[in-house]
Amino acid sequence: MDINYSNILNKIKRKKDIETFISKKLSLKDLVDTQIIFSKKEIYGAYIESLKYILEEEEIDQIIHRVFEIEILLDIVCDKYDYASDLPDFQKFYASVSPLFLRIIQDNFKTDLSHTIKDLKEALRVAIEEEVFIWQEKIVFLEQKN
Repeated sequence: MDINYSNILNKIKRKKDIETFISKKLSLKDLVDTQIIFSKKEIYGAYIESLKYILEEEEIDQIIHRVFEIEILLDIVCDKYDYASDLPDFQKFYASVSPLFLRIIQDNFKTDLSHTIKDLKEALRVAIEEEVFIWQEKIVFLEQKN
């Protein structure tokens, strides 16, 4: 039996690469760009990191762009996993944001547009923060379950 040390070293290196990759805070883009299969907890964490990244944006157009980007990435991630029904779904997020947006537009319809945009941006930030909290709770639940 001939032992191929090169294969063993390659496996060790790949395992270390995977461990290094997983140990950093992943975003949904990271999950889409790799062939590694992730657990629900890791996907939830990547989703949270992606949402936190949005909160760093200052301009509403960039915030909205990032929201749409996350929605697309979520669709790709959900297509990769059998347990997609347990993964984040932006439809619930949109459902919670829509009434807020409509109320802000109605309340500010005849006022300054910059004030309306400021209120919309704040409502979106609050909704994203709530979404982060919800998924952090789901991670805690998964950890308690195991």
